[in-house]
Amino acid sequence: MKIKHDCYENFDLGDYWVTLTYKKWHEPEEADKILRKVLSKMQKRLKRRNIPFVWYKVTEASDKQRVHHHLLIRNTSPEIISMLFEYWDEYGKVKDVSKIKDMESGKLIKYFLDGGKHKNLTYQKFGHSRNLRKPKVIKRVVPMSAIRENPKPPKCEEYGYRYEIAKGTLFTGFPDLDGFTYQEYELIKVRETPPGGGD
Repeated sequence: MKIKHDCYENFDLGDYWVTLTYKKWHEPEEADKILRKVLSKMQKRLKRRNIPFVWYKVTEASDKQRVHHHLLIRNTSPEIISMLFEYWDEYGKVKDVSKIKDMESGKLIKYFLDGGKHKNLTYQKFGHSRNLRKPKVIKRVVPMSAIRENPKPPKCEEYGYRYEIAKGTLFTGFPDLDGFTYQEYELIKVRETPPGGGD
């Protein structure tokens, strides 16, 4: 859950989604060290230019999938991606670079967290830059009478959107033996359909 909160707090539309692959076969731990070395070099170079470098990475491998990396990178300068191509050329291919177009549905972060189509992962290791913003998490205790079997999402503060409870995220139960009923769910922001349809 912490990784998910960190990602939503630090990355948004227009930031980068990147996939890195290798020319040669590497053990996952070795590959992870290579990536960290490259990111460290980039961090030092960008710091000298006063360009913030904010990233979150996951290294993945499975029996059917070679080790590779996915990264979320904040778009603070076009130099970041050109520098990544420069440094990664020694090791492999920058297979995919795309600007994030959808954070609201939660599909991208779900893919980042669970490996997407690469199921049955045998290796998965997350990491991030030290300059992430910390998400503000609010916890409150409510009376039992306030907990509903089908809770109503709060009103969205942004005009033209509404909140919906993400499918499969609603849970009510007793995860801790503390005597309290516990309920959690995730909200996604959905664009309202204008009267009469249309965009």
